[in-house]
Amino acid sequence: MGESYSCPSGGSVAAGRRAVPSWAPASGQCKTVSYAAGTHPAGSGATLAEITTLGQAWNPTPANDGPWAGSDHLFGYTSLLSYGGFAYNRETLQYFAFGAGHSAINVPVPYAFDLTDRRWKWLGTPPPSDGMYGVRSLAQPATKANIDAAYPTQTSQSGAAVQYNSDWGDWNGDWTGWPSGYGRPGKIFPEPGHGFLRMCYIPGDAYGLAGGAFLLAGNPTGSTSGSDIKTSHLWEFAPAAWKRTATQRPNGVGAAVGATVYDPRRKKALCANAVFSAFMSQFAVWDAATKAWSLVTSTNSVWLSAFGGGLVVHEGLDLLLALSAVDGAGDPASQGVAYKVWAAPLAAVFSGAAFTWQALTLSVTSWPLNPSGGAINTINNRTFAYCPDNGALYALDAYTGSTQVWKLAPPAGARSQAAALAGTWTVAPESFGGEGLASRSPSAVTPWTSQQYGRLQWVPHCKAFLWVSDDTTGPVQMIRPTGV
Repeated sequence: MGESYSCPSGGSVAAGRRAVPSWAPASGQCKTVSYAAGTHPAGSGATLAEITTLGQAWNPTPANDGPWAGSDHLFGYTSLLSYGGFAYNRETLQYFAFGAGHSAINVPVPYAFDLTDRRWKWLGTPPPSDGMYGVRSLAQPATKANIDAAYPTQTSQSGAAVQYNSDWGDWNGDWTGWPSGYGRPGKIFPEPGHGFLRMCYIPGDAYGLAGGAFLLAGNPTGSTSGSDIKTSHLWEFAPAAWKRTATQRPNGVGAAVGATVYDPRRKKALCANAVFSAFMSQFAVWDAATKAWSLVTSTNSVWLSAFGGGLVVHEGLDLLLALSAVDGAGDPASQGVAYKVWAAPLAAVFSGAAFTWQALTLSVTSWPLNPSGGAINTINNRTFAYCPDNGALYALDAYTGSTQVWKLAPPAGARSQAAALAGTWTVAPESFGGEGLASRSPSAVTPWTSQQYGRLQWVPHCKAFLWVSDDTTGPVQMIRPTGV
C-alpha cells in the first residue's frame, strides 16, 4: 500500500501519493527548506528562536519566560539542541521534538517544524510548571524520595491532586494549585528533558488513532534520571495530548533511555538504556496494540552507545542494527577506536526467546566517525538514519560547511536477509551539491560539539532527510541522497 498525504503548500497529490514539493531538494542536493528569519507569512516560527515563551498567548507573564524558565532562559543555550532528539510524523508531516539540552527548554509540551507551512510551532498548551529547574535545584540527587520531598503537595502517588508524580515523572493537570485557567483537567505533562534517541513515531493504523502518536520511552535528564523513576508517555496527535503508556517500562531497563526504534511489520517498539555507553543484553518492548511493555534479552551483549549510533530498524532486510563508535574493549572516549555494526533478525528479537547479535563484516573507505587519532567529537555524536528508497543508512559529517554525508550500504546485490548477514557492508563518503551543512559555528573546519541523535529524519514525500543544526536562529535543511 502506498502512503497518502494531505496537501501542504507547494505540493500536489498525484496517484494517491504526494508529489515531491517544489521547495524540496533535487537528487544529490542539500537545500534550506525553512523561511529566512523574520520572513514567515504567519509572523513567527521561521526559526526556532522565534517561538520562545515570550509573547505566547498562554504565558501568564509574557514579558519574560514565565514559570517555565527558572534561572535559565528558555532558549538560553546557544546549542539547546545538543541533547535534543527528534522524530518525524509521516501523517501530520511534523518534525517533532520534546525537551532539549539540559534545561534549555522547560515547557512540558512538544514543539515541531511543520512541513505543511514550514514553520516552527508549539503543539500544545502547557501548565505553568517550573520544569526541570525546580527538580534540579531542590532535589539532588534526583531520586524519587528527594523529588517527593521537593514537592510537599505530593502526599500520595495514587492521589488525583498531586502536583508532580515521581513514579511517572509527570505533572498533573488536575492539581488544584495551578493558577486560574492554567490547569488542564484530565491531562498529564511529562517532565521535559534530554531528547537523545528516546522518541519514535507510531503510525495511526498501528496505534488505532488518526495521526498516530509519538512514544516517549523514558526521560533521561540531569534532573529526573534516577533509576527509580520509570517514565513512559505517548503524545497523541488527534486530539493533541499526552497520556501514559498502559504499563511502566520494566525494571530491567533503566530510566536513562536513549535508543528507541519502531518495527512497522510487528507494530512494536524497542528501547535500550544506553544514553551514554553500556554493554547491552536486555531491551524493553512496547506493543502498539496493548500499549504495554515487556522485556527481551540477547544471548550476547553488545556495546551500545547512543553517542555513536544507537539502534536502527532496516525495514527492507527485516534487521535490527546496533551501531557503536566503540567495540567495548576500551575507553569510549579513546581516539581511533574501532567502529562496530551488529545485526539481529527482527523476527528473532520479537520471538519471545533470547536472540543473538552478529557482528557485520565492514569494508571502510574512510571512517566517518573515527579517523585515526581523531578527536572524540569526530567519533561520537553521529547517528545513522535509514533510507527506505535505497536500503542504505546515512550519517552527517562532523564539520560545519561540509558537503558530504557518510553512507553505510548493505552488500551489493543482497536481496535476502541471509545474504546481507553473510556479505560485506560498505562505509564510504557521499558528496552532495547545493548548500553546505549549517551549524552555529561559522568556521568550515570546526567540528560540531553537539550530538546528532535523532535529528536526521527521513521524509518520504520529499525523498530526503530533514535535519536542523545547533543554531536556534539557523535554517532547517534537507539532504537528498544521490540517485534517490
